[in-house]
Amino acid sequence: MTSAVLVKCCKYWPDDTEIYRDIKVTLIETELLSEYVIRTFAVEKRGAHEIREIRQFHFTGWPDHGVPYHATGLLGFIRRVKSKTLTNAGPMVVHCRACAPSASTQFNFTSATSAGAGRTGCFIVIDIMLDMAEREGVVDIYNCVRELRSRRVNMVQTEVECKGEDTVSQPAGDVLLTQGETVEIECTFETSFPTAYLFWYKQEGREAPKYMMQKTKSSSKWLETRKSPEFKEKLFEVEALDSSFHLIIQDVDVTDSVVYYCALRPTVTGNTKTLNKNLWSKDNTILQ
Repeated sequence: MTSAVLVKCCKYWPDDTEIYRDIKVTLIETELLSEYVIRTFAVEKRGAHEIREIRQFHFTGWPDHGVPYHATGLLGFIRRVKSKTLTNAGPMVVHCRACAPSASTQFNFTSATSAGAGRTGCFIVIDIMLDMAEREGVVDIYNCVRELRSRRVNMVQTEVECKGEDTVSQPAGDVLLTQGETVEIECTFETSFPTAYLFWYKQEGREAPKYMMQKTKSSSKWLETRKSPEFKEKLFEVEALDSSFHLIIQDVDVTDSVVYYCALRPTVTGNTKTLNKNLWSKDNTILQ
């Protein structure tokens, strides 16, 4: 592993089978995704009759400097780790043991950085805050970082990393899709706009979000649906209710992680190209 061209960590896992003293480690499966890799190993001790399965989650989408440009990859990674973690799976390994798990704080992941502080700290804080937001409806980033740094020096190292945590926002839908299933994603919102424009975007891997469709609100009624030619024949529909939208996708034809964005604008100006560029500006409400 390198950071700013410097080698910070040697590769410590095999591509096939390796013997480490009396421990045999065999790579049995590799799942390569756009921003992370999942590896599954069989671990066996000489003389023992038990083979244990170890799963490694390796996030590859973090640049050498700063933070990821989009938070969606990291959020999807965290969700994937949680979805793969069984309640009786036993302890997880963290590169730096920032603090011991308690009844209210569980670090259910494996992560590694060059010093075990900066990127690992960001990962831990985001994971804790997502759980806190879901459980209590609030987040406390400052005190979480302060507590981590009191137990592990330099945990969350830079200002930009701290800002990165503070600006993480979840997309409208981030789900693992299964071939052929029907998926329904809900977005709730509050708006008093007399007119509004709703846009749905789809993002796969590291590709730029693709425009799917648009709905227009006039006199409290959502009117026509405009679909992108690329998605015109796809089996999806959006239901606009009083305070939420439902994106319903039938017969899903992908198996990788796909992120759906929902954006609401009070006005729309310029041509489609200009609109797409300005979709993420401050006058948009990103529905979560």
